[in-house]
Amino acid sequence: MLRKYGAKFLVRGGAFEAVEGKARGRSIVLEFKDHATALACYRSPEYAKAKALRAGAVDIDIIVIEGYDGPQPTD
Repeated sequence: MLRKYGAKFLVRGGAFEAVEGKARGRSIVLEFKDHATALACYRSPEYAKAKALRAGAVDIDIIVIEGYDGPQPTD
């Protein structure tokens, strides 16, 4: 289902250290071609099935955020 929307895993679990604030035990970061595609994936009938399967079984935070393609730090 994620493939249909061109999702790319940037982070999928792995070692981490919460150096400030709180973190969940596992984090996943997906990249989509744009904000609209990410929202279309989340609102799709296929994803609705996945949401129904996990309902009440896990605590989850999902944030869809527009990417940044501007200047990056140089040092």
